[in-house]
Amino acid sequence: MKKEIQVIQGNKNQKLYIRTYRNENTEKNNKEVIQILHGMAEYGYRYEDFANFLVKQGYIVYIHDHRKHGKSVEDGQKIGYYTNDTWGDMVDDVNHVKQLAKKQENVDKIILIGHSMGSFLARNTLMDYGKDISKAVIIGTGYTDKASINVAITMAKILGKTSGKKPSKFLNNLLIGGFNKSFKPNKTSADWLTKDTSIVDSYINDPLCGYSYTPKFYEEILKGLLYIINPENIKKTPNIPLFFIAGEKDPVGKSGTGVQKVNSIYKDLGYNTSIELIPEGRHEILNEINKEDIYKKILKFIKFA
Repeated sequence: MKKEIQVIQGNKNQKLYIRTYRNENTEKNNKEVIQILHGMAEYGYRYEDFANFLVKQGYIVYIHDHRKHGKSVEDGQKIGYYTNDTWGDMVDDVNHVKQLAKKQENVDKIILIGHSMGSFLARNTLMDYGKDISKAVIIGTGYTDKASINVAITMAKILGKTSGKKPSKFLNNLLIGGFNKSFKPNKTSADWLTKDTSIVDSYINDPLCGYSYTPKFYEEILKGLLYIINPENIKKTPNIPLFFIAGEKDPVGKSGTGVQKVNSIYKDLGYNTSIELIPEGRHEILNEINKEDIYKKILKFIKFA
């Protein structure tokens, strides 16, 4: 596998760090490109094993670190410190990388895969920039009702005015603080991620993972959640194959019920969806102890859907 690094400017000239994975022997005239979107408080490098698997199947993979995540941080900036950054900027960044991939690989369409926050970005990208996406895999997604989102947005705005320049542990706990409760007795604060303890330990010890953000970030992601549950926005999604896959015990997807809710909304609107809940799976099914099985399920979808 060959790994390439590029740095481009996203919206508002924010640095975007992109990893591209390819097999040097990939046929030039029959290329398929996959773009992967990572989740909250992590970065693209954590998907390298999955990218390697996809490359072995003949795909070219693009993964960028979202703005102010991982290595997409300018000199003088801090990870997770959102100031004038918006959810719309993050969605536009996804499109910037998508257009770059299409141009560099000379393809008309790409396959989109998003995990967790990346699944929300993927759903939004399909609504706003979906015409050049052939199919999508939505991993570890969830559903939150409009009223709950609006209450949380109000809290984020208030904290933004009083302590906007500091990371907010309160808002972080509000959004994800309860996720570990289902896995007591807890060995770590991140048991909800996966049953693979080595992955959990690596996440906890990685300075590029597991941090709190400034209130502006939480306000923006909540606005994003509000946008993607709006049926009028969902209807802008192209009618392409969509695969919703998550762990059966993933707290982000409310142990499957949230994922089923999202799938039903799309299905009721006439979309070509399929859904699978992984028995005993937690949030990061791409890092679960049976991850090879998950990889194969996703491969089957992107090959034959």
